[in-house]
Amino acid sequence: MEVDIARGLAAGPGTAAPARVEVVLDVTPSMAAAARGKSSNLDAARAGAAQLLRALPPDVPATLVAFGVSGPACQAPPLVLGPESGRPAVLALRAEEMSPVAEASLASTLDSVAIALAEQEVAERTRVVVFADFASQCGGDPCAAGAKLLATGATLDLVVLGEAQVPACLRSPVLPGGLPASVSHRTDANPVSFRLMAAPAGPARAPADGVAGERAMRVDPGPAMVELALTPPLEVPVVLSPGALLRLRVIDFPEASPPLRDWAVETAPPPPDVSKEASPQ
Repeated sequence: MEVDIARGLAAGPGTAAPARVEVVLDVTPSMAAAARGKSSNLDAARAGAAQLLRALPPDVPATLVAFGVSGPACQAPPLVLGPESGRPAVLALRAEEMSPVAEASLASTLDSVAIALAEQEVAERTRVVVFADFASQCGGDPCAAGAKLLATGATLDLVVLGEAQVPACLRSPVLPGGLPASVSHRTDANPVSFRLMAAPAGPARAPADGVAGERAMRVDPGPAMVELALTPPLEVPVVLSPGALLRLRVIDFPEASPPLRDWAVETAPPPPDVSKEASPQ
């Protein structure tokens, strides 16, 4: 079982405030498909981007880069708004209003951001935060684009929504010259803990504790309850199947307007690195 949570973003402990923030927002039609019955990945991305922008200090310039908001498909350049200094709430409102028009390439968007930062000579201490589902139908190499962006000296944070996994190349980039880089699946300085417990009407089960975003852990099959240490706490009933990986994906943006919380339970083949040592037994 593994738990993944997308929620409000925070700078890592001990890190200096960014000199500039670039918010890259995936607004392609694939993001708009209902993924949890009552909301979509796009709902979560817009809420998260807006919350991040509103939380910025007034002296930090911000830019909103949205792709998928115009056609033709796979050809239109991204929409670039900003940089805005002292008025991030303006960009937050625009993020909340974005609507999908056509498919577009995440790779080419990251490439254009890297070129712009290099040309403007503002990459150092620039934080690039990407909200996307990595389901682009327009091709391109996100690994090469990500490496190009990191080579400028910027940091890259990925908030991946939906079923896709972060490419291994973006989880552990290798940069020539040892340039500083900060790449993460979630930009959460305080990861959420969770506890797997017996279901109210189910058989006895020894509690198992974990942390969202970490590697999958081996658990016994059967009905169970997952309790997440959110505010307020969230309890999700699940049924664990033998020989399968259960993924619990949660989106939680309490400071969005309106607040957004939703979740989905998915099953998939187990990853090869779920070992017996990962078992709570």
